[in-house]
Amino acid sequence: MAGAAAAVKGGGALIEGAGTAMQYLGKGKKGNKTFDPDLYRNSQLFERLFQRGTEDILNEERTAVEEAVKQGALISPELYRTLGYEPIMEDRSEALAIATRKRDEIRARLTAKMGKGKGKIIGRKKLQRALRVAEAELGDLSAAPLRVIGIEKRATPPDPTGSEGGSFRTAFDLENETLRRALIGEDPLDPTLKREYEERERTLRERLRRTLGTDYETASSGIEALANFDREKAEAFAQYNRGTIKDFSAMTESRAGAISTLTGERLQQLSFPADSAAKRGLALGDVAESRVKQEELLLEQRKKQGRATLIPKDSKGLVAGGIVLETFGAAFSGGGLK
Repeated sequence: MAGAAAAVKGGGALIEGAGTAMQYLGKGKKGNKTFDPDLYRNSQLFERLFQRGTEDILNEERTAVEEAVKQGALISPELYRTLGYEPIMEDRSEALAIATRKRDEIRARLTAKMGKGKGKIIGRKKLQRALRVAEAELGDLSAAPLRVIGIEKRATPPDPTGSEGGSFRTAFDLENETLRRALIGEDPLDPTLKREYEERERTLRERLRRTLGTDYETASSGIEALANFDREKAEAFAQYNRGTIKDFSAMTESRAGAISTLTGERLQQLSFPADSAAKRGLALGDVAESRVKQEELLLEQRKKQGRATLIPKDSKGLVAGGIVLETFGAAFSGGGLK
């Protein structure tokens, strides 16, 4: 951005110098309106140098934007995969080859019409317009020879850690499954707790059989003892599930946050080349816009002095509001101002 500010400051100096030269055009030492060809040429030089600088900045901006588009198209499929989608691609290489041949043919025809003559001049203008259209089409195809035309959800979610076999994502899925089972009240997956209560139930039934006989399940004391055991077991399992829900909720939340953060960082890394080129193009565009405004100020100065001529610009270069500035010696014909 410091370079952009310096360019704008330098442009202001050129404008000021050109304005000073214009103020003294046609003025002799005694203030009489006598045309000074040296000052006239200096004003033209200031103007042309400034316009050339603006044109160079605009060309750099276009290059930066094209680079941003190319980088974006190159990395676009990977961005979709990072988000869990498989892009459906369209191969435009054949269209690119056709557009290249079309551009080359127009260039060849334009070269053949470089001779003089009114007919050839008119033909050249038509070919120049056709060439600009062909180059724009070719630029679009060159920037994205492979284009995303659709997406499909991938069966396996991406693992942003890049771990072998997607182990980080697998662990996240297992934690979610454990949390799901705990939330719907299924038995805990802790085998130690299950074995403990299975052993306690066998011990209780054996004790009731010895004391109450084989029909202990129908005896009132046996029914009460078994009911108390079942209640204790259910409470223990419920307490374990509550602990599981608490622990695994924190674990899955933490892992989900890590996946989200890592995915965001991955997207930023992939997008960095395109973003950098786009920011550079934006900065250059701001500089060019400032220079165009300065040229408009110069135009107003020249119009007030009656020395500005507006000419359509039909080729590559600076286009500001559809016009460019140009000065002609005819404006100062006859050795003085008209």
